[in-house]
Amino acid sequence: MSKIVENTKSHKNEIIYHIIGWIIVFGNPLFTIDTNSDGIDWNTLLKQFIMPVCLFVIFYSNYFYLVPRLYTSNKRYIFYTINVALITGCTLFNVNMFRYLRKLECQQQARIEQAEAAQGNKGTKPKKHWKPMPALFFHARDVLTFSFPIGLTVAIFTNRRLKKSEQERKEAELRQKEAELRNLRSQINPHFLLNTLNNIYALIAFNTGKAQASVLELSRLLRHVLYDNQQEYTTVSKELEFLQSYIELMKIRVASNISVRFKSEVSDNQRLIAPLIFISLIENAFKHGISPIESSFIDIHITDNNNSITCCVTNTNFPKNNHTDKSGSGIGLEQIRKRLELTYPGKYTWEKGVSDDNKTYYSKITINTL
Repeated sequence: MSKIVENTKSHKNEIIYHIIGWIIVFGNPLFTIDTNSDGIDWNTLLKQFIMPVCLFVIFYSNYFYLVPRLYTSNKRYIFYTINVALITGCTLFNVNMFRYLRKLECQQQARIEQAEAAQGNKGTKPKKHWKPMPALFFHARDVLTFSFPIGLTVAIFTNRRLKKSEQERKEAELRQKEAELRNLRSQINPHFLLNTLNNIYALIAFNTGKAQASVLELSRLLRHVLYDNQQEYTTVSKELEFLQSYIELMKIRVASNISVRFKSEVSDNQRLIAPLIFISLIENAFKHGISPIESSFIDIHITDNNNSITCCVTNTNFPKNNHTDKSGSGIGLEQIRKRLELTYPGKYTWEKGVSDDNKTYYSKITINTL
């Protein structure tokens, strides 16, 4: 719909430009009329209108037919042939009309001189007759003048084609971007679902209530993944609810010596943000930040201000061996980078690294949401 409105607006603007342009072209002779005479010199005025009329005919012949039907269809030979004929015809028309009107002027002048002679005004100083310029000069002038609307029309349609090509390129890039985003969202690692289901199955035997609560959390999480994740943006409140459900589910399988803290200090819960943009950070923390035999911690802190939202994850560092780890979640951080580049190009910062003793890992993403 917006594209149709934009095209309609562009078409209206183009009509206005045409009207203004031809008002200037046809109105110019009206501003050059000799106002000191007793009346309008219609022959002179008509001579000055011959050129604009020829320009009008040549321009719209090219605008409505020759350029769109022949030039842009690579029928250039026919296009140039017709325009040569058109310029020749207009030049001959201009010359003959000028001669005809000049003849009328001479006849009128002769009648005036005869009338003055009859009245005895013989002392009138004769007018100077300047030597006329060669006709070839005027023919060359007319050819160049009549070539201008042809070049202008070709420039207009060339500019249109360039704009159309640029628009199609941007639309193709947008479609590719949307496809990549859909692909990245679909690749959000689902291995936690298998782990969660296994833990829920184990809970059923000795803690039915906790197992039921876990199933409820899992249903909320899946609802967010299946529905909210299909939109380009979601509210911060929904994203925080999803992260909270995910963290609670992940806590099911961690040992008692592992501390998991999630803190949210967000003032604007209705702020829009790309869905699941932070989940891979938290997945990575649960993968590399806990140990089954050593005390571990994961701290997740989300804050915002007027312009941005920040997710900071700090955890103990227990990197997996690439040869033994088969979970396939190593691409998580790369997915984050790609999604940030596609969704927030130039509007984010990402700080990450390990402490000097290699025991703590941190990752902090700040996104400008304006």
